Amino acid sequence: MQPNSVVITGALKGLGFEIGKYFLMNSDLHLCLIDKEYVYESKRFLELNYPKRYSLHIVDLSVVNQVDLVAERIISELNPIILINNLGPRNKNNLIEETTESFRLMLDTVVVSNFLLTRAFLINARKQDNTKLSIINVGSILADLVGPQSPSYHIAKGALQSLTRYFSIEGKKFVSDLCVILVQPGFFVQDRNRVRFEQIENSDYRRLIHHYQQSPYIFSDEDVASSIFHISMHSGSSMMNGNVIDLDYGCGNKEQLDSLFTLNFEGE
Repeated sequence: MQPNSVVITGALKGLGFEIGKYFLMNSDLHLCLIDKEYVYESKRFLELNYPKRYSLHIVDLSVVNQVDLVAERIISELNPIILINNLGPRNKNNLIEETTESFRLMLDTVVVSNFLLTRAFLINARKQDNTKLSIINVGSILADLVGPQSPSYHIAKGALQSLTRYFSIEGKKFVSDLCVILVQPGFFVQDRNRVRFEQIENSDYRRLIHHYQQSPYIFSDEDVASSIFHISMHSGSSMMNGNVIDLDYGCGNKEQLDSLFTLNFEGE
C-alpha cells in the first residue's frame, strides 16, 4: 500500500493547486489529485518537481457512477487519511444575469459533488476497514454575508455548512475516527491577479475588504493553502468535528460589510 495520502478535488487550478503544492513542500504525504480536465501548466509542474509524489484522476464528480468508481479505486490502492473538497466553478453573475444552467452547475459542482464523493469515501472506507478519516470542506465567508459574487455561489457555500454538520454526525456510523470541518476563507487574491487587484479602479472594492478584515494585507492563495494545510494536519481531534473555521483575521464585521456591499454594489 502507498504511504498515507491526501485527496484534493479541483486540484489542478486556483486554490486547489496551491493547497496541493503546499502539501508536497511541507509533508511526505502522497497526493491524489482529482479534477474535471487537464491543466497542462499544473501537470507539467508536478511532473518536473514531484514525479513520484502524486497520482491524478480526471473525473466529472457530478456523475454518480464516476464518483463511486474513483472513490473505490483510491481507497483500495492508497491510504487516504485526508479528503479536501475544493470544487467550485467561476461564476460572477449578478441576480439578473444568473441563469438556470449556471445555478445548477454551481450547485452540482459545489454541493452535489461534495455529497457524492464524501458518501462514496465513507462507504468504501468502511469496506476497507479504514477507521480514520479527516474531511476538509472549503467554503467561503460569503456563506454568512452578501457580497459581489453570484447568487448560486452564496447559496452553494451556505449549503456546505449543513453538509458539514450532517456528515460530522452521520459519517461516524461508517468511520469511527472521523473529523469533518468546514474552512471558510475570507477575501484573498491569487498571485496572478494581485496586480489587477491593486489597480486604481479597484480602490472602492479594496476599501471594503480592508474594512472587513481590518488589516493592511490581503490574503494570498498561498496564505489560505498554508492555513488549510495546518488545519488538515491537526484535524484528528474529535472536538474539531463539525466545526466551521473562518479564516478572516477573526474580524466579525459581517453585518457592517453586508450594508457596505449593498451601498456600493447594488444595481451593478
